[in-house]
Amino acid sequence: MCIRDRNGFSFSDLSITKKIHAITSISVVVFLVSAIINYSAMVDNKHALDELQTTSYKVVQLATSNKYLLEKLDDLYTQAVTFGDGELVDKADITKAEIYDNLKELNRLDKSYQSGSEISHLNQYAEISSKIARGMIDGTADFSKIQQDAKDKTEKYDVLLKGFKSIQNKADSRFIELVQSTQERSDEALFLMLSISIVMLIGLIAVSY
Repeated sequence: MCIRDRNGFSFSDLSITKKIHAITSISVVVFLVSAIINYSAMVDNKHALDELQTTSYKVVQLATSNKYLLEKLDDLYTQAVTFGDGELVDKADITKAEIYDNLKELNRLDKSYQSGSEISHLNQYAEISSKIARGMIDGTADFSKIQQDAKDKTEKYDVLLKGFKSIQNKADSRFIELVQSTQERSDEALFLMLSISIVMLIGLIAVSY
């Protein structure tokens, strides 16, 4: 089989030496292009995996923990009032401190997940809840204000819970996005390499005739 262009040129007209040079050139070009594609995919994947390891995974853990701890905190304040147990208020203070530390760590890892008002809302919620619980336990509660305090407590809790759920959803979405993008880049690199290999094969066949 002889493939000629419009001017009557055919690869079969080339000398063995030139054919060898042509095949070598095609191989080098394919190798370089493949190397560039692989390197680019590896660099992007490394960045994604670094973020997964150093930031995203920890953010998911902290966000999930905060939602659980907030629900635990609310239960402790409620139980403290129900059972008249001041020790439960002390435990609530410890739980509140855990949430505070988690929020500070979240802010250190990536500020974009928070609105910036979470700590303020947490302090306000804990202050109102502790006031109600201790007042009911030691009998110093002002019943003329307790209904409003309870309403404020519920509102602060709802705002916090909504904020923590939002942080958790953002963290989960980012984690999934990083995993998927890593897989997609690997698949794209493989597809491009296979495509280039097929083109190279066709080129080598053409040169060999």
